[in-house]
Amino acid sequence: MAIVVLQPVNINCHSICKKNKYMKNYKNKKIVAVGGGHGLGRMLAALKTFGSNATGIVATTDNGGSTGRIRYCQGGIAWGDTRNCINQLITEPSIESMMFEYRFKGAGELDGHNLGNLMLASLDNLSVRPLEAIQLIRSMLKVDVKIVPMSEHPADLKALSLDGKWVVGETSVDEMESDLLRLDLEPVVPATSERSLQSIKRLYYSWPWQLPNQYHAAVADARSKAKRLCKTKTPS
Repeated sequence: MAIVVLQPVNINCHSICKKNKYMKNYKNKKIVAVGGGHGLGRMLAALKTFGSNATGIVATTDNGGSTGRIRYCQGGIAWGDTRNCINQLITEPSIESMMFEYRFKGAGELDGHNLGNLMLASLDNLSVRPLEAIQLIRSMLKVDVKIVPMSEHPADLKALSLDGKWVVGETSVDEMESDLLRLDLEPVVPATSERSLQSIKRLYYSWPWQLPNQYHAAVADARSKAKRLCKTKTPS
């Protein structure tokens, strides 16, 4: 059995996991958390004791800050939320982790850039599959929790407001004052297919409004395929 946890809002994840005496009963289960960089990072940090049984599915649509500048110049998916999650999962400080967390300061093109973002983008430019790039970084930093990008193909978030206006770009969507009718991806991209999800037999989840509509269908389809695969491979 696997449990899907959606990124909570204004919740102390560490407090819940430490105080909940029943949490130890689930440490041998597979757990999947879905969200963005800060909230998801805190959730995954609280679930570190699950090790490789825990998986974080990370949003890849950010277009602000260092991530947005890299996407504007180089293209590719947004790496900032993934980097943030990995940062919060580092348990052994090292030269490698200091490099990954380093942010440039001063004047010039590098000001404000995070070296971790640049490392991930460099691997992407070397034609390393994004999922494999994350695995390389996880191995280097000794991070056990699995990190999966929402998609390995670049896309932007777009939102439809109540007055019928489409707004494109995550930072612009965040600034919208009106209520939203729906969220989509532009362009429509496939969800990442991750081998570890094939072992999931049952998922218990509910959808937050923040997830793009296409991703709802993609994860539901992955869930269906995983259930069929496990059923066919169950020993008689």
